[in-house]
Amino acid sequence: MPFVFFHTEYCDMQIVYGFSDDNAHAAVEEYQRRFPHWRIPSKGVFSCAYQTVHETCCLPSVCV
Repeated sequence: MPFVFFHTEYCDMQIVYGFSDDNAHAAVEEYQRRFPHWRIPSKGVFSCAYQTVHETCCLPSVCV
């Protein structure tokens, strides 16, 4: 499965997810507020990206 977000976007997702106390719904809203002109990931993307970083210590766009 190809990843549709760039490294920088996944990094920003991690920051926003942590800022939102690991609440994916709140992270989507905060991400949209901070980056209104970017593609907005679903809450599943936030959770999956966090899980990938937690398990592999690398971003989803890097772990192949």
